[in-house]
Amino acid sequence: MEHEKEGIFASIERSDTGVTVKDFEIEEGLLMAFGEEHYLPAFKEFLVYVESNDAKEIRFDVTRSGYRMLLARFGYALVDGVMIKRIGDAALTKKANLAAATFDSMSGSAFAADAKIKMADGREIPVSELEVGNEVAAGGIVTTILRGRQRSITDIGSIRCGSGSGIFHDGRWVRARDHPDAVPVWFRDGMEGYTIGTVNHRLMVNGEMFSDFYETITRYKELSDFSDQAVSIMNAMQEDDDKAGWTTRMWRREELDIVRPWWGKMKEAGYGDWGDGPAIDEIGRIGFLAELEGRPVACVFLYFPPSARYAAIYSAICDVTTSYHACFRGIALAAKASIEHCREVGVEEIVSYVHTPAVVKSFELAGYRHDDKQYNNIYLSEDIIPWLEP
Repeated sequence: MEHEKEGIFASIERSDTGVTVKDFEIEEGLLMAFGEEHYLPAFKEFLVYVESNDAKEIRFDVTRSGYRMLLARFGYALVDGVMIKRIGDAALTKKANLAAATFDSMSGSAFAADAKIKMADGREIPVSELEVGNEVAAGGIVTTILRGRQRSITDIGSIRCGSGSGIFHDGRWVRARDHPDAVPVWFRDGMEGYTIGTVNHRLMVNGEMFSDFYETITRYKELSDFSDQAVSIMNAMQEDDDKAGWTTRMWRREELDIVRPWWGKMKEAGYGDWGDGPAIDEIGRIGFLAELEGRPVACVFLYFPPSARYAAIYSAICDVTTSYHACFRGIALAAKASIEHCREVGVEEIVSYVHTPAVVKSFELAGYRHDDKQYNNIYLSEDIIPWLEP
């Protein structure tokens, strides 16, 4: 059945199992108007119609991020690429509410359509041409792209962005509106903005380092984990990496010259605290190195205090001249090798002090989990020892 009323277009299929909505569209003139009051009444009326006749499950086959955000506000959650609402499914409703609350707080982090994004291969393309799954410089894989009207706008030189966007300036992160070159901009109808999420939470825009959407917001950190799309991408990478010839090995102090040059390169690439751990001359006595087809890619520093039951990892670094997902995978493999070594020598607890989002995710893949001390701990025996400061 075809639906066309008050600017809402869709194809509706009803069956014994529920309702499926395809080819859903809101008339562009309504959607891009300044303020949702132009289309929300018609959309609510459309939902009442779709959910009528005691339907137990309603499925919207939509891919546009803005439509998914809108549906989340009305109890729909993303499952296997489809927005679904199941009557009486409390867990799915909670997932939808979480997504809606997070998206409501997204204002601020966005870029004008012509903003130039630096890709991993060195090219620059308009943000409007970016796609989920692309690999960008500093940020790695793109996991999320949202499009909508931006109300608070700032110009910084040639960059037009949301006033709340995070930009790295003079050695620290500031909001775009607080940048010394910031010029407030006002348009009656706002700006069509593109909001981006990446694995490493970084973007190079017109030569400047920005934080992505997830690192800009502060509420509901659960959604700064991978989206469904990112999980699929990373799973595919895992399969490729398993075939690529990864190896891990222990390295010692005399091999520090292998990894020492990475420190400065990582800082130049904008990774900051990846290279800001304790001096390698002090703690860099042992660790694990991940190599891809014989080339060193990433390593962790393993430190044993006087208590042989306890170990610490202060820093994890990588060679950023390799691909970003190789750095990500390499750190995960090196962290996993550290776990295996500590288990062999009788260590019962490892604490990692890493906190850059991409590195934390690497450690989580290796098996580390957050504890109430805000570090990543892994316990290698059931007898958890009292936590010790090294």
